[in-house]
Formats: sequence, C-alpha cells, structure tokens
Amino acid sequence: FLASFDIVASDVRSPDLISSFNEFFIKLVISFSHIKSKCLILSKIQKMEIVLFSIGKTNKMYAQEMILEYKKRLNKYTKFVVNEIRLSSKKINSKSELLKRESNLFLNHITDKDYVILLDENGTNYTSINFAQKVEKLRILHKRIIFLIGGVYGFSEILHKKSNEKMSLSRMTFSHQMAKIFFIEQLYRAFTILNHHPYHNE
Repeated sequence: FLASFDIVASDVRSPDLISSFNEFFIKLVISFSHIKSKCLILSKIQKMEIVLFSIGKTNKMYAQEMILEYKKRLNKYTKFVVNEIRLSSKKINSKSELLKRESNLFLNHITDKDYVILLDENGTNYTSINFAQKVEKLRILHKRIIFLIGGVYGFSEILHKKSNEKMSLSRMTFSHQMAKIFFIEQLYRAFTILNHHPYHNE
C-alpha cells in the first residue's frame, strides 16, 4: 500500500501531470468567464423593451385583432408595447404645423438613451433574415428600442435628425393600420427566426 502511495505521489509531482492540470484549470476559468458573460448578456436582453409609437387610433376590428394576436405572441420573447398617440381636436392650418405637433407628441415619449428607428419609405430595406440579425444586435446593445410610424405626411426634420436610423417596410404606400400589422408581423417573424421556431420558412 505504501509503495502504491509513493507511486501516486510521484505521479502528482510529475511535470507533465502538473502541466495538464494547469491547462485544465485555465480552460475551466475561461469557460466560466464565457458562461458569466453570456448570462450578463441574457439578463440585459430579457430587460430590453421594444415600443411601437404611431399617430392615430386603430379603428378597424380586423386590424385590432391581428395586432393583439401578434403582440401576445411577441411578449413570449420580449417586452413589446404598442402606443397609439392621438392628436387633439384643435384645428391645424398647415402641413408644417401638423408635423410640428406630431413631432412634439413623439418627443414627449423619447429619451436620449432610446434607440429610435423611423419607419420611412426612404429607409433601409431588409429581408426577414437581415431584420432578425439587426434585432439581435440591437437588443444586446440597447435597453429600449423605439419604432415610429408617422402621420399622413411622414416625419418632421426634427425627428429625422433625432432618429438613429430609418427603415422601410416597402416602397409602396400603406394605410397606417396596415403598416402596423406588417411591421408587428415582421418583428414577430424576426424573433421566431432567432429562436429557431418553424414559423419562418426559407
């Protein structure tokens, strides 16, 4: 027994075994660091919020039902809020006055920490896959992402300067209610792509 113990003790002191142990320990520390980093990123992602602001009320029942359905599905993946901003009944005399009033209403809900994207026909076009990749990057880097759907004349110059980027749903023109549905569906599709859900097919 003592002879066996001496052999084991000798093996423990061997340079090769010590080197292997050190290498294993280093790999263990690196793996733990990666896991900790991923946990921090996941924690940040789970706190992330996406908000869609739009001018005007969704008054069509079919549109309300579709928006509610996709909103319910989206909230399984992230916190998603739809906020419809209504203009006052005060008379508006010009396009510039309307844009200014809409801008002020939007700006009341935006902070300097928000990442703001205008849904604008002159913005960047994405495929569904590209948009999913974009969402993945944004949700890691930002706590709150805001998408804006403007009024009948789009956005004021103030909002164009305030925004971080512009995104186009299509070169075609849609009603505001249809634009909301298309956008929310694409946002849901993006999360199903990121989570390997069979909703999207290539």
